[in-house]
Amino acid sequence: MTKIVIIVLVLIVVLFVGLVVWGSNNQNKSFNSDKPPAVMDWFGQLGSGPKVDVKQLQPPVKTFDLSRQAKYSVVVLADDDHPFRQGKIKVQPAVSPSSSCAHVVFAPKPVSGLSKELKDPQDSSNPKIRDRNDFTLTIPKGGGDLVIERLSPLSTAPCTVALE
Repeated sequence: MTKIVIIVLVLIVVLFVGLVVWGSNNQNKSFNSDKPPAVMDWFGQLGSGPKVDVKQLQPPVKTFDLSRQAKYSVVVLADDDHPFRQGKIKVQPAVSPSSSCAHVVFAPKPVSGLSKELKDPQDSSNPKIRDRNDFTLTIPKGGGDLVIERLSPLSTAPCTVALE
């Protein structure tokens, strides 16, 4: 039994080292491209990529209470040190993955060299987003405008959107 565990652990380590080497080679080749390298995107989803900091928001708000105010408009400031940042969005209460109390849209500032995917607004109602209550936005270095609004503007039921 111990031999099987050791073999599995060795395989995991070899696989991890292989992915890191492969990823660093791919990242160096496409670092200046118009879309994030696949490995960078993958690591960003794991939480190890550069994240949007509250200090990079104007106004610097981390949690938006939509039961008090139906709509927030926030500017995500530019960050020349990182070509891409991740903004993890969490909506509470989470009713179901296909339903949410809030609508989130990020519109990037026009920057030359961005792919069509990153020039277009990222919208929480996009069918590609599997969970409308827990998703990640890709923020290009030029920043942009983030709009968070309640789906039912007249409702006063609890609804919060947090940037994690």
